[in-house]
Amino acid sequence: MKYEMIFGDEELFDGTPEECFCVAKNVYDDNVFYKSENLSLFWLDGVKWKPLTFMSCTPLAMRHIIKAPMWTKADQEKGILPTVGCLCIEGMYPEEVIAVTSKYIVTKTKTDGVCTTSIETFKRTYRPIETPREKYDRERDECIDKLLAKMPPSPITVVPAMKIMYEELKPFTGDDHD
Repeated sequence: MKYEMIFGDEELFDGTPEECFCVAKNVYDDNVFYKSENLSLFWLDGVKWKPLTFMSCTPLAMRHIIKAPMWTKADQEKGILPTVGCLCIEGMYPEEVIAVTSKYIVTKTKTDGVCTTSIETFKRTYRPIETPREKYDRERDECIDKLLAKMPPSPITVVPAMKIMYEELKPFTGDDHD
């Protein structure tokens, strides 16, 4: 994520969660961290975000969170190419798309080098970074495939029941980014 400071000392955000947009001082002289989600405010109580019901503090610093564009697995399957600013993976390392032309996609590598790749080669060798929801769905499907491989053949389809059981055992708690 990228940030744009609105006011205050940017160093107050060192070590805070990515989604924190405000650092404030409460009446006990402690720093308090806030995030905004779906037009609601939350404050950080240790490691857990709690809904904010009353605000009695003095803001010290605020920043605007600029969400980077995303290139998802669904985009890739539809044949949609990434836009400038998207992250993608070639091999094991993420690269940032810095230019897109009618024939080439240019990325910035982890060593700050530049890589120019034809669109056809890009489609074969690069992949999007999974969203938390895509990762959850992939892990669920892999788990079900492993279970099915160990089961004897059955005329009754058990996949829907397995999806429900998996989701009961490991509910999705990540951020969807959609």
